[in-house]
Amino acid sequence: MRIPRIKPGNPNPRGGLTSIARNQDGIRLLISIIALSAVSLLGLRVGLDATMELRIIDHYEAEVQAAFAANAGMARARDVLRGLRAMSVCLPPPEQLGYRVITSAIDP
Repeated sequence: MRIPRIKPGNPNPRGGLTSIARNQDGIRLLISIIALSAVSLLGLRVGLDATMELRIIDHYEAEVQAAFAANAGMARARDVLRGLRAMSVCLPPPEQLGYRVITSAIDP
């Protein structure tokens, strides 16, 4: 009498899979698809969060630069109105830039 050899992963010595094994394969496939979907959604969410943070940082940097430019412009205008040349090292005199300088009789 010949003894049938059992292949790994095949619990039935006749060569066919039992109905329990077939059902487990379907459940394994379903669980793996659900897990893959969950990991994909998690990766998509992380990517969207990173993109949103980069946009927030860009807008913040632009806001800070605009605030510094506005403060520098106000300081320059104040100095020009007072007749001071404190910033003449950084910028040419207002006359060279095309601005009219109005001298006031009021002493600052």
